[in-house]
Amino acid sequence: MVSVVGAAAVTGGIISFTGHYWGWLFGGPFMSAIGAGLLYTVGSSYPAAYTAIGIDRLLDVNTSAVRLIGYQILYGVGIGCAIQVGIYIFNISFLNLYAPR
Repeated sequence: MVSVVGAAAVTGGIISFTGHYWGWLFGGPFMSAIGAGLLYTVGSSYPAAYTAIGIDRLLDVNTSAVRLIGYQILYGVGIGCAIQVGIYIFNISFLNLYAPR
């Protein structure tokens, strides 16, 4: 939760300062997809083919807390970036439509 809120605050500040949001629009979901994929593989059993290429050593049931926390932070930062960009685009699009002239 802290990583989501922190990423949303930082992303909002950067977008407000620079006005560029396209990088965050695609980078946020990319980071969250990687984090979710890593979290999904924690504690799963691997086929023999994975053992041959070394993936079985990446994650197992005894995954360290440091890795789990890192994956959660990566996932949270991606979600925070994606949420903030969506809110920013929504506000800008309606600001342009309904702003007094």
